[in-house]
Amino acid sequence: MFDRLKCKVGIHGWGPWQYSADGSCVQTRVCQRCQVTGNQTQHIWGGWQYTAPDSCMQVRTCQRCHATENQEAGHQ
Repeated sequence: MFDRLKCKVGIHGWGPWQYSADGSCVQTRVCQRCQVTGNQTQHIWGGWQYTAPDSCMQVRTCQRCHATENQEAGHQ
């Protein structure tokens, strides 16, 4: 009974984060008392690479799901 009260006020007994699927960066964990789930996205980013030799735009790719992220590098 006391454990259910903990969950009702947001003090869950979370299990470990686990990837939802191969090639996905979405992770899920489950409260071991009330079975509610929590989700997060955890990318594994590679290094920044210039998109072209004469450009200040950079891109990096997630090594797990292949999502990309862009940024403009500081000018030199």
